[in-house]
Amino acid sequence: IISFWDESYPESLKTIHDPPAILYVQGNLCQTPALAVVGSRRCSSAGLKTTREFSREVARHGITIISGLARGIDSAAHEGALDAEGTTIAVLGCGIDRIYPPENGRLFQRISEQGAIVSEYLPGTAPLPGHFPGRNRIISGLSQAVLVVEAAQGSGSLITAEFALEQGRDVFAIPGAIASPTSCGVNHLLKDGAHLVTEPQDILNVMRPGATSFRTVPSSMLLESLCEQEQNLVRHLSDEPVQIDDLARKSGLTPMELSAILLQLELRGTVSQLPGMRYIRSF
Repeated sequence: IISFWDESYPESLKTIHDPPAILYVQGNLCQTPALAVVGSRRCSSAGLKTTREFSREVARHGITIISGLARGIDSAAHEGALDAEGTTIAVLGCGIDRIYPPENGRLFQRISEQGAIVSEYLPGTAPLPGHFPGRNRIISGLSQAVLVVEAAQGSGSLITAEFALEQGRDVFAIPGAIASPTSCGVNHLLKDGAHLVTEPQDILNVMRPGATSFRTVPSSMLLESLCEQEQNLVRHLSDEPVQIDDLARKSGLTPMELSAILLQLELRGTVSQLPGMRYIRSF
């Protein structure tokens, strides 16, 4: 338990209009520069891939990734930071002893070991809808900047961006297709003056002036570094999610072989698992 008057209370959070008097923390609440990454729960597979790549690259430069542990973009942001063995913080709209959504149990544990789970709500508090707007002010308050990946008009991600502007934080946004519902909010932010970003270097130029993004390894070189079975499996993956059963049929691998190889590829950041046991390539 950290109170507003404790030395370990985050300095950036003290500067906002309505800082929480008490924070409940599981893990290590470090005070390094931080980027909040937020977006839609019902996002596209391309949005998940982009979020994970951006978060991984930014985390490699010592920037903490902060999000809300929700489905979709939030989860991908945390996973990207963990891929880079970086630090990530999840701010909850419930007690820190409640895993929400329940399918994020493994991710919850990894974050608490490699960062922190944070909430202003008492342990045991349920994830009620009214808690999440307040949660968003803490996400932006702990950060120096906020990146919005995909967001519809009126989404909670835009509330986080509004808090960020009120708190004097930079707001970044990745543009989306004009016909996509989850791009309307992001594109509106860009029209209102948010920083347009198309690669991680755009964020580093603001948060880490002089830092250079790690060069992306060509796909051909990544494939060559894999064994024959891994190469065969990766060739059946793309930006479009593939069910694990379809993957087993296409690759000719047994379920045991497939699970073992997918786990290794996921740990290397070569493939990403989506809800429903679906997989995409991460490069």
